[in-house]
Formats: sequence, structure tokens, C-alpha cells
Amino acid sequence: DYGLQVQQIFVHKCTECHGSTVRKPKGSFGFVEDLNRVRKEYVPSGKLEDSDIWYYLAEGDEDEIMPPAKAKNGPLSAAQLEVVKRWILAGAPAPRKREQASDHEAGPPSGDASNPSLSRLLAALHPLLVHFPIALIFAAVLLEWWQGGRTPSWRAPIRALIIMVVLTAPLAALAGLLAQDAEGYRDATVQAHKWLGLSGTALALLAGWQSWRMARSSTEDHRVLLRLLLVLAALLIGLAGHEGGVLVHGPLF
Repeated sequence: DYGLQVQQIFVHKCTECHGSTVRKPKGSFGFVEDLNRVRKEYVPSGKLEDSDIWYYLAEGDEDEIMPPAKAKNGPLSAAQLEVVKRWILAGAPAPRKREQASDHEAGPPSGDASNPSLSRLLAALHPLLVHFPIALIFAAVLLEWWQGGRTPSWRAPIRALIIMVVLTAPLAALAGLLAQDAEGYRDATVQAHKWLGLSGTALALLAGWQSWRMARSSTEDHRVLLRLLLVLAALLIGLAGHEGGVLVHGPLF
């Protein structure tokens, strides 16, 4: 199944700059996972000499070859190029196994139309939802280090911020997991984004539990542990946000 193999190669190697979720794809080419469209626009005749995609993968000048050597997942190997070559010569067929993108075009299964729609809605809201816990956790860290141990009147607002993080972070994480499944993300950047986000969410929940304990009995050791959990959670959530930015906008360098 050359179509499935090529789709997997393109998803792993090319979606960083040409994926459907990249806001400004390079060369206005942002549909590399959609082999039907790639075939129509870049492999018109099924011949290597007429294939723009093959030119940029194997025959262009050194500065034109894609993916470049500096790409995060590196250039295509000789074996991967051979698979793409055979795929083009076979007429650039679509994968035999229907991927998530094809399922989207076909619509949700007729037996259960409501749940998939709700899942897709929540997945689409991930970029919006994820900003709330990021802002809240950093606000909680700053206030805790600035006034948390000095002024008792500030403890209630800090606790309120932590509670809001506890409520919003799991929702944002769930939306992210649904977005990954809906869009078929599998590359290394997505995995880093996912696990950093989930780890940060777990630490935020622990910080919420520690804050609840401190509402009953607060000692200096309790406050030190709370600060440590908040800082680590903010660090991981911030790194997850960075990886999310790479997914949407591409690498800075």
C-alpha cells in the first residue's frame, strides 16, 4: 500500500511546514497529508518527469530539496524516496486504509452523530481553552512569590487562581487529546506538546490539592511545596505552549 506508506512519510517529515494545521504553510502548500489533492496538483500525469513533488524531493537544486537537512525530522532517506518514487509510478494512489482526514470528508458515522460532533467542537476549541490555564498558572506563581507569604489577605485570591487552573487545565488537556485524534497528529513535536501539557496539568492538580490542604493547616513547609509545584507546573505548561506554537507557526529557526 504505497499510498499509506507515503502518507505516513509525509506526516512524519513534512507536516512541520506543510501540514493542514500550519497557519502560514510555506509555499502556500498546506495539505501534504491529503494525497488526493497532492496527486491532482503535483503529480498530474503519474510520471516522475512531470511531478513537481518529486522535483522538490529529489531532483531540485541543493537549496530547493525538501525537507531540508535542518528540518526537525531530517530529510527523506533513500528508502523513503524510493517509496515515493514507486507511489508516483503507480499513479499516486490514495491509502487503502481510510485515515482521519478521509473520515472527516465522509462525515460522522450514521449510528452516532452527536458525540463525534461534540468531540470535534471541543477539539476545535483547544487553542482557545489552552490559554486560560497558562495565564492563570503564571499569575498564581507571581502572586504567590510576591505576596503569598507576606500578606494573609492575598491567600484567598491566590487560592482562587489555583482553583481556576484546576478546573481549566484538564479541560484544555482533554480538548488537546481530542484534537490529536481528530487530526491524526503523530510526529515528535505533537508528542512533546502532549506529554508536557499532561505533566503540567498533573502538577497543577497536585498544586490544587496542596492549596486545599493549606486552607486547613498552613506551615512554611506546606508553602515551600506549593511554590515548587506551581513553578514546575508553570514551566511544563509554558514549554507545552512553546511546542504548540511550533506546531501552528513552524520552528523559529
